[in-house]
Amino acid sequence: MRGFWPLLFNNVVIRLRGSDDFAAADTRRAAADLVTCLTEGLLTIEVTHRFSLDEVAVAHEAVERPTRPGRVVVAVD
Repeated sequence: MRGFWPLLFNNVVIRLRGSDDFAAADTRRAAADLVTCLTEGLLTIEVTHRFSLDEVAVAHEAVERPTRPGRVVVAVD
């Protein structure tokens, strides 16, 4: 099964900050609004594991064998 339904069934959250169709000022405002919502507790995401990009294989294993509810985050910076 591909596309929308696996995301729905796995309770995946996708937050997009904008696209090339928007002016740069609008994209910056959208990013700022998301940060504001997160810092004010209006958007909550329980993160149970954080990995660096070089640990991506371990991150995949954490998703495949969850030990508790929550999200797995891979930092790509």
